[in-house]
Amino acid sequence: TGGQVPQDNNEYEENEMVTVQSNSGKLVRAGYTFKGWNTQADGKGTPYTENAIFPMGKTNITLYAQWTVNPPTTGGSTTSPSASNDNDFSPRAPVKITFHTNGGITLAPIEIAYNTKAKDLPIPTREGFRFDGWYQDVALTTQWAEDMLVRENLTLYAKWTVLLVEESKKPIEPIEPIEPHQSSVVTFQDIDNHWAREMIEALATQGIIKGYKDGTFRPNEPISRQHVMALFTRAFQFEAIRPATVFSDVTPNHLYYDEIMTMQRAGIIDGTNDTFAPAAYLTRAQLAKVLVGTLRLTPEGSSSFKDVSSSHWSAGYIAALERRGIALGDNGYFRPEAPVTRAQLAAFLYRAMQQGTSEF
Repeated sequence: TGGQVPQDNNEYEENEMVTVQSNSGKLVRAGYTFKGWNTQADGKGTPYTENAIFPMGKTNITLYAQWTVNPPTTGGSTTSPSASNDNDFSPRAPVKITFHTNGGITLAPIEIAYNTKAKDLPIPTREGFRFDGWYQDVALTTQWAEDMLVRENLTLYAKWTVLLVEESKKPIEPIEPIEPHQSSVVTFQDIDNHWAREMIEALATQGIIKGYKDGTFRPNEPISRQHVMALFTRAFQFEAIRPATVFSDVTPNHLYYDEIMTMQRAGIIDGTNDTFAPAAYLTRAQLAKVLVGTLRLTPEGSSSFKDVSSSHWSAGYIAALERRGIALGDNGYFRPEAPVTRAQLAAFLYRAMQQGTSEF
């Protein structure tokens, strides 16, 4: 009944990460409260909260506004909007959540009250793998968000990542520069002709990055936010400049709790709405912000990359890295919303470590 429909006029390549817009057009519907978006108008498709992130598929996507009917107010008229299938204040039967652990230990289904949030879901285990979160689809493309309201029975699917060799919480010794003729260089069987081979080998030899148990590095795979935090704490030393802020999705028993909190206390990361999304992929724009904070650079100036407009939130961070020769891009493009690959992260880290942490 009012407002403007937000438009995302960007064109995305397949698998490029999309950030769902907020209700920036201030849409209103009399008697209702805006609650997010869905791929189907009837709300039976894939739901997305504001600022959720998902990978683009093969076809265009239209998202439909979803609304919650406001409960009757006391006094005066108690007439609710008619013809609503979204009567949130009507009592409903509990809904069941079933877990498909994809090779992990079996978990029993749970029941929660209708129209409530499913928080603190059980965490499965699987030998040789790290649990990377619950997903809403078998293809593991849409991650479950704890702030979603559950109104129907659903099945969640576990995502796993093969554990890296020696992935542990052991202290890392201070990094020493690689000598030009140092022997016993660590390498991987799948980087022989890769453009980032020398940088990958240099960081691997210093113990900053590690490969997989099968001897591969998988340079073109994206890397999660939690793993990036671990690599940065191995490569750089950080001092706490502010009190710790607790993330609701990073508990003290989380594998990378110490690394994530080190980065938070150092003022490098902040999270969103009290969450960090540790298993989500880190975008190139987000990495630029982490690098600029780590190197204590000033995020300002204009970037020459064709796809980084001056209005983009990361423009100043990318420009700062471009001036230092850390961000090189690809044929004039930086692709800020694309997930960082393992090889790209190695290149960024290697160049940043050559720079040190001095300001201009």
